[in-house]
Amino acid sequence: MPKTINIATSTDAMELAARLHGHFATIVMRTDQKSNIKAAHRGELGDVYKVSKVSVQCGIQYANAVENTRKREGVAVEGEKFAAKKTWGEQIGKTTLVEHKGSIYLACKPTKVLESHFEDAEGNIIADELVRPYMYVRKQPKTQGTEKAVLWIKPKISSILSISAMGETYVIAENIELMKSLLFLANQAS
Repeated sequence: MPKTINIATSTDAMELAARLHGHFATIVMRTDQKSNIKAAHRGELGDVYKVSKVSVQCGIQYANAVENTRKREGVAVEGEKFAAKKTWGEQIGKTTLVEHKGSIYLACKPTKVLESHFEDAEGNIIADELVRPYMYVRKQPKTQGTEKAVLWIKPKISSILSISAMGETYVIAENIELMKSLLFLANQAS
């Protein structure tokens, strides 16, 4: 059965994201890489964005995900639960959404990166080998006590280009000018 494609507003996207509790979804997001690129090289690279198509699991608790991984790996300590440190933002009710300094984010566990690439402000692809040497290396969490890190992401709703879940795909209208990124990913999949 074909999926329904809807043109949506960011408000629609927030409402969908709030309903994703306990569901898997695929999100396409375009994130500014300014904070991930070493300061000395930001000027020579210009504006760099990463476009990623990621399968995510929504509505699970980070601490529970870490504890389940510990049990699976045989490193859980009887009677001792993993306690996650308080991170930035406040969860909005019992949704998958987090508010921080007036912006709304989708808290989720990435399960698989399906596609990704770097691009400039106009949507032109930048080869990975031109960007990666200037990026900070992501550090593995030290407090989880697991062999395989439990990853957690909080993309800003305004950086999400599309959300696919529960048989429907929502393309965010405010990001229509960024459709070049979505078309590139669609062509990669075919």
